[in-house]
Amino acid sequence: MQRRAYGLVSISSLRLSPSKGLPQSIRHLRSAGHSEAAFVFRLRCSLRSSCYALWKPLSRGEGMKRKVEPITNIVERISIALRGVGEQVALTGEMVTNHLGVQRTERAGLDFLYSRGGTCTAGELSKATGLTTGSTTALIDRLVEGGYAVREPDPSDRRKQIVRIPQKVLADCEAVYAPIRAKMFRFWSSYSVEDLEIVEDFLTRSTQVHAECLRRSRTSASDTSKRGRA
Repeated sequence: MQRRAYGLVSISSLRLSPSKGLPQSIRHLRSAGHSEAAFVFRLRCSLRSSCYALWKPLSRGEGMKRKVEPITNIVERISIALRGVGEQVALTGEMVTNHLGVQRTERAGLDFLYSRGGTCTAGELSKATGLTTGSTTALIDRLVEGGYAVREPDPSDRRKQIVRIPQKVLADCEAVYAPIRAKMFRFWSSYSVEDLEIVEDFLTRSTQVHAECLRRSRTSASDTSKRGRA
């Protein structure tokens, strides 16, 4: 049997398997006994239509990856989202303030103590709140006088003291924070470890950058104030 090839199509191979992978219209041509030339013509038309059907969506951008969004848009959305988180933290702080009956500065100190498991040093509290050494001492005095904290010798250095939240006050804080913490834990756990590590790195470094900006702003404001009094 003579073997003729048209492009990449072998006619003899098609004769051996006339229905394999061919459209109904092409199989009908072979079964109806049409000439080989007519068969190949219809086959070429069918292949051309199939290729065009695959190419057309791509030519219009369909099925392709979406255009990369400018990073400025993403950064702006993250900034808005972080402000939203900050607002929720502030609202939670107000709820704690009302629940415990303390002022805002005292509540900030209690927040930090609670986040550290109920104990911290005066230096750590000063750094967290941004207060001077004298203001931090006054804050601790008010917390102790109100029964919200106690001073104890530092187990690792008897020359120093630590600040600790009494168990009753810790339980009051738990009543506010525990339900929120449990809900957030379930939500955060829905992300992979890799995603959470990225979030942790982002938040940690963002906090560090923000703290450095505040430190420089305070220094600049203090220098400006001194020059104004000179």
